[in-house]
Amino acid sequence: MGLVGLLSDMLADRKVRRLLRTAPAATLDALAENTFACVNGSVEMLNARALEAPLSGRLCAYYSIVILARYRGTAEELGSEQEGIPFVLRDGASAAIIDPAHATISSGFDHKVDLPSSDVADERQRALMVRHPRTRWAPGELLLREAILGIGVRIAVYGAAMREPVPDAALDTAEHGYRDGGATRLRFTGTARFPLVLSDDPKSVR
Repeated sequence: MGLVGLLSDMLADRKVRRLLRTAPAATLDALAENTFACVNGSVEMLNARALEAPLSGRLCAYYSIVILARYRGTAEELGSEQEGIPFVLRDGASAAIIDPAHATISSGFDHKVDLPSSDVADERQRALMVRHPRTRWAPGELLLREAILGIGVRIAVYGAAMREPVPDAALDTAEHGYRDGGATRLRFTGTARFPLVLSDDPKSVR
């Protein structure tokens, strides 16, 4: 990842922050169906399922990992991984389902590991390096960077939601707030053309 890549990422994050800052704000309990707005809430597990971030082991609904090689003042990207699963967005007594399949996600790389070539990696780091064989021949220092949307973290979401029936099995889980009013719940689902926007940047969360 050179200067162009870094500038591109910075501009993308600025665009996300600007969109979330200027988007019309709404609360989950008052959000109209099929209306674009920015809502806030905390990340909770859906059906007791969470991801384990490969580098840090933290529980999350989404993670992104980038592996860089730093040599003689330059950095080259050797590999990356991303995974996300549907989760519950909780705001007080209200909740919605977030499906990140089509989402633009802005999350800071807050877990960082720098490995000089002489260092011995731990089990998690070795597993990551096995999945990305270019790390075996990389000169200089390996830089491992991980970003997540962690369980319990407050985030901002921009998109439009539709109402869906609540499965019977979900009535006594994190979505029980929808039991009143016909057992429906809001679901945010983006598309390739109109992706959701998710961010844990404190400047974006209202």
